[in-house]
Amino acid sequence: MLNAIGRSDHEERIKKAAGLLRENGLAGLVTAGPTNLLYFCGARGGYSDRLYALVIRSDGTYFYVCPSFEERRMRETYGEDAEVLPWQEDQNPCAMIAEKLSAFEGKIGLEDTMPLWYYSEFEKAAKQGVADAGMIVRLCRAVKSEKEIKIMQNANAVIGEAVRAAFSQAKEDMTNIEMSELVSQECQERGCKGGGFVLFGEAASYPHGTKYPQKLKAGDLMLCDAGCQIEGYTSDITRSVVFGTPNARQREVYKVLKEAQEAARAAAKVGNPLEAPDLAARDVLGKAGFGYDYETFTHRLGHGIGLNGHEWPYLCRGNKMPLQENMTFSDEPGIYIPGEIGMRLEDCMYVTKEGGNFLAPQQKSLEEC
Repeated sequence: MLNAIGRSDHEERIKKAAGLLRENGLAGLVTAGPTNLLYFCGARGGYSDRLYALVIRSDGTYFYVCPSFEERRMRETYGEDAEVLPWQEDQNPCAMIAEKLSAFEGKIGLEDTMPLWYYSEFEKAAKQGVADAGMIVRLCRAVKSEKEIKIMQNANAVIGEAVRAAFSQAKEDMTNIEMSELVSQECQERGCKGGGFVLFGEAASYPHGTKYPQKLKAGDLMLCDAGCQIEGYTSDITRSVVFGTPNARQREVYKVLKEAQEAARAAAKVGNPLEAPDLAARDVLGKAGFGYDYETFTHRLGHGIGLNGHEWPYLCRGNKMPLQENMTFSDEPGIYIPGEIGMRLEDCMYVTKEGGNFLAPQQKSLEEC
């Protein structure tokens, strides 16, 4: 069994955030977004109209914020010795946090996924001023630990098994909705929450799907974009398999996409700009006659992935930020020609000095995923 993310991991993450706060001259960081709280302290939940937060001071100390009636549960979760700032219903928790941070130099950093009204309250209450600290959180989360990568490897392997099992049950006249339901069932049987959307035939030329119903027939390409969650971490793959015998055009497109995906993987080297994998994939497609721009490959090559299915940063043309070791991304070139064909190959990878390493095995062929 994989080692779960625990208190020592959270302490290391808080320590890193505190260092970034000092580098940027900020007094502290207020984080209240669900996946950010999960990242820094293991909290699980969603947004509330009552403020629940973790506040990290620039000296590395931190405290939890919650409604007073939740203090017992907070201490039950984080320990009797945890520093907790409880607030009553007639108090302003934003003003109370600002007061707690008043002894520290600099503005209060606010992560950028919390609701806008929190920002407004802090702007009114904080005499020291507020600043957007979203980049501090993103810099922490973008580079994964070895433990995170192992969890993500497991999640990507599991969703690959689930899609493979679902596709093995394909039958003529099955609808794409029925196949989607099979993917969800296969995830459940493997003890995780997950699923995907499935497109048949020409409908796959719509990258994010279409509303019109589809029934499977011989020769159709079955495209499944799927993911699952394990210990909070998300997987994301796309499999494109032909039901029956692939035709020459399908084989041509598949060959080009495999080459494009490999070129992108090889370009995902430490120090290369984030645009490098995207440009490498487009160069392959362009040389094969599918266009160097967005003619048939209509979206960016990849997105960051971790606790969110899509997260910063992105593998996109124009992004000059250098790749760092153990950043994680999807590598998903696609070719979409409306009225004719749509195909995408997607696997997630982590960045190394030699290039990207895929988190789980890739699709084997057009006949087998």
